[in-house]
Amino acid sequence: MAGSYFAVYTGLLCRPEHEDDAVAALAWQIQRMNWRSLQLEDFHVSPERRDLFLRHFHGTQFVEQKIVRRPHVTESGEDIDHDVFVHVELPSDWEHYLTVRLGRLARRNARHYLRLIDENSEYGVTISDPHTIGQDVDTLFRFWLGRWQDRDPSYARGLIGNCRAMLPGLFRDGRLLVLVLRKDGVPIGVHLNFVDREKGTIHCFLAGRDPAVTKLPPGFALHIFTMRWAIANGFVSYDLGTGNYGYKAAFGSQKRLIEGTSISTVSARNLGERLDRRTLRSVFSWAKRLHREGESKLASIGCRQIQEVDDAFEEALELLRLIEAETAPILAKAIELHRAGRVGQAAQIYASVLAQAPRHFRANYMMGVACLQKQEFAAAEIYLGRAIEADPGHPAAHNNLGNAMRATGRLEDAARCYDMAIGLSPQFAEAYNNLGMALQSLGRLGEAEAQFKKALSINPEFDSASRNYEEVSKARKDAGRPPVAIAFLGALLDPCLAWMPEMFLAAI
Repeated sequence: MAGSYFAVYTGLLCRPEHEDDAVAALAWQIQRMNWRSLQLEDFHVSPERRDLFLRHFHGTQFVEQKIVRRPHVTESGEDIDHDVFVHVELPSDWEHYLTVRLGRLARRNARHYLRLIDENSEYGVTISDPHTIGQDVDTLFRFWLGRWQDRDPSYARGLIGNCRAMLPGLFRDGRLLVLVLRKDGVPIGVHLNFVDREKGTIHCFLAGRDPAVTKLPPGFALHIFTMRWAIANGFVSYDLGTGNYGYKAAFGSQKRLIEGTSISTVSARNLGERLDRRTLRSVFSWAKRLHREGESKLASIGCRQIQEVDDAFEEALELLRLIEAETAPILAKAIELHRAGRVGQAAQIYASVLAQAPRHFRANYMMGVACLQKQEFAAAEIYLGRAIEADPGHPAAHNNLGNAMRATGRLEDAARCYDMAIGLSPQFAEAYNNLGMALQSLGRLGEAEAQFKKALSINPEFDSASRNYEEVSKARKDAGRPPVAIAFLGALLDPCLAWMPEMFLAAI
């Protein structure tokens, strides 16, 4: 599959006697990679080899479908089918080709244009050599971009960029044939061909011409000149590539149908739920572009996904820091409103910050606090959970996640959150008090009493812990039903509370 999406054809190369094992090994390796869509475009293999490969992707994890190409209607109204590939089988004799393969009009034109090139000093064809290849290829790119760049700038940039990377090596290896048609020494058309000497095939890959020239059509003349050269040099096939354009029929061509196949994951997500390591640089380029265009939220998501694969990717971390820094003044305003008791307004600003930076620790944390104050406990759990994902070492976030869980009766989960907060901050008196209340509600009075006592040893003036300690001590002596601990929600929902510090109702 080397070269996809850029090669003239793609396929599977292996020794025939090892075909089964080689194809199975390739499919196994592909399924270990991180992708969601595998495009078998221009996949030129035998039906047997195609089926041998595709059978490894049957089942519940993948879905297979034909690649539907974009409609292509030319300026003259031709409806082009790009699943059709066209080639000319070349005989060993040029005159035989002209006489047998071409129609009367095409044969007359071929003889006439070649006579102009061969005998008229006005026209001529040169074959690029090491001294001219650079200039000739630049001329081709200029002609080609003049015709196609405005129609699809992204495709045009990508194709030319790939050519600049690939062509020098092909030329050095003798795999490139570039012909330039000139009028009075000035280029009017250029054809770039790939040369496969082993199979005796020439592939016409890229063509460009001066649109102002009409007397001698550069495209037709260069195709005919190339085929005459190919026959003289022992080649047996001239490939005109994709698309059933009408002009190709004039060369006595043949057609073959090569349909592409797309294999996608049923979930529409990457295998392994992460980026492929080899795509990180490209993903980061997109993230930078999105940030420049004001799409900081998507840029942040891209950077986070990069970090999930490579946490040492420093450029992604720097961009994340920049995005978060850009939100700092807005976030400071929200916290000021929060301190003034305007929780709803603050929450709106937190939401706007999170729209730009979804993993922003402080915005998620404060949004979780606001949700707790508004009794939106499920939402509080989501935001505090995201805050912990961004900074797992923040004890107050674990403590408040425990508060959200305790409010919905998930006492065991809440106790684990308080334990985590205490592990991160052993002097966190409020977490000990909250853990004591969770344990008391679970009926584990002895353990609860020990947690209240620990909270008081850290802060002897901790009134809530003192009252809870007295209640649980009394309950242990009382044979009746134990009283409910002084709940944090009573204080949490007190409308008179104007502000809760970052530790969020640490004294509950």
